[in-house]
Amino acid sequence: MPSGIAGDMFLGALCDLGADENVIRSAIESSLGDGSGFRTEKIVKNGIAATKATVTIHGEAADEYPASRQRAKDAHHGHGHHVHFKEIEEKIERAEVSRHVKDQSLKLVKQLFEAESSVHGIPVEKVHLHEAGAADAVGEIVGAAVALEQLGVETIFHTPIPWPTGTVSIQHGIYPNPAPATAKLLEGRKNFSVDEQFEIITPTGAAILAAWSEELDTRALRQEKVGYGAGTVDLKRANVLRGSLCTRASHQDVVTILQTNLDDFSPENLGYLIQKLMDEGALDVSVAPITMKKQRAGHALTLITNSNEKDRLATIIFRETNTLGIRVREENRLIQRRHVETVETSYGSVRIKVSEYGAKPEFEDCQRIAKDTGMSLNEVQDLAVSLWKEQENK
Repeated sequence: MPSGIAGDMFLGALCDLGADENVIRSAIESSLGDGSGFRTEKIVKNGIAATKATVTIHGEAADEYPASRQRAKDAHHGHGHHVHFKEIEEKIERAEVSRHVKDQSLKLVKQLFEAESSVHGIPVEKVHLHEAGAADAVGEIVGAAVALEQLGVETIFHTPIPWPTGTVSIQHGIYPNPAPATAKLLEGRKNFSVDEQFEIITPTGAAILAAWSEELDTRALRQEKVGYGAGTVDLKRANVLRGSLCTRASHQDVVTILQTNLDDFSPENLGYLIQKLMDEGALDVSVAPITMKKQRAGHALTLITNSNEKDRLATIIFRETNTLGIRVREENRLIQRRHVETVETSYGSVRIKVSEYGAKPEFEDCQRIAKDTGMSLNEVQDLAVSLWKEQENK
């Protein structure tokens, strides 16, 4: 990230890496409705050819559309339309995309609104975006989530974040650069100072890092392709975001194990804790019944994560349980090379994890279809695998 990250730069880099512009456009149009669109163009920034991605409203850039600019101006004087989380959620839910893309998009938007809520001291439901910015952000987020699914991306890594200087002017006044919500989203992430008095990290860009990405570990990656997404303004350095599409270079990686024993802990709270840890990015969480000192019945909690996430996940365990200590160790892990494909059933999309030894449908996708249709889970899983085999044999 030599010049930071923004939603359009990230989406442009994904297009440069081979994501289908037509599929992205279709997703954006189904989300934002009539008049919306999407375009890309090749431009050169400081000698680097990059893809400029733009969400449009009636053919003009969404964040520059005249009517939207006027509404934003009116809003500054107490008029105009503010867009709240519920409205953005509705736009994402109506998008003609897979359930996975919707969930990833909502996860990102939720983190963005929670950051704004935290720094301004107001409830999430009262946080709002101006209409122009909301349309632009929703289009970039849904488009990026679709592009990631197309490219079969399982994990996003990022390098340390360039931290700009100076101040930025936002609705609430003049603040240190980056803006407060942006800084909140990037808590705990490595950064380095750059002499750039411009908002090189936008809230959407920061939310992409916070919700979808983890800090870079190159030990098990092989770079296959490089792409560039262009920013809008001209800076002292090339205003581009470089994306590398990688595969795992080996069958082995290193993971961190967190373990603790819990007693006097309710089963309901335990279920909540497991789900929360998985939602927050744990690779796996397991619980086993044990007998502890003084013959107490208890549970052994074991969590697998990447090393850079261990402190954050350990904090969650401390906060949610009564444990006073967590054991930490690193272990080598043998893994199968795998990628994700998608099959379209008459009931909706199902993601398939494909390895050299077989294919396994994503449980959440099959569960959703089983609930919606009344089919058994086994029937949905068998259908998905059957369709995948047909797809492979074409």
